[in-house]
Amino acid sequence: MTIVAGFISPSSWGYIGADTAAVSDDIYGLVATPKVAKFGNTLVGFAGSFREGKRAFYALERQTYGSVAAYLERNWRKDDYGETEFLILEQGKVYELGNDGALLELARDYGAIGNGAGVALGALGMQHISLKCLREALAVVEAHVPQIRSPFVTLETVWL
Repeated sequence: MTIVAGFISPSSWGYIGADTAAVSDDIYGLVATPKVAKFGNTLVGFAGSFREGKRAFYALERQTYGSVAAYLERNWRKDDYGETEFLILEQGKVYELGNDGALLELARDYGAIGNGAGVALGALGMQHISLKCLREALAVVEAHVPQIRSPFVTLETVWL
């Protein structure tokens, strides 16, 4: 149970954030392992398996060329990432890599994945211009989705 949300601001800043809960059945714990990371100027978040997400982040740390979105799409294997999905903010564009391996460039400048995605998309659809807007959207998700817990981890980058 996760929320990862992000957007591109009108001034070309990218923001991504995620909760810190790990949920299993009817219990949850807060974890220090992040669900979001920055690779160069690219922001990536995952929803699904921590093991699979960490494996993807490990591979991206070693990827030294080209597009992170294209790398994930090219190297995505059902056996590697199972039910894990990714939100990618790269060069002013927002992508989702679904658990079926399809990389989709979103027509809007914001996106969200995980079980809190619907609430986050509604909040970000109202306003998404600064890091404060992302933090407010994540707080709205926490207020309405029982499995989402703060503190939130947020990252930012800029594309020139």
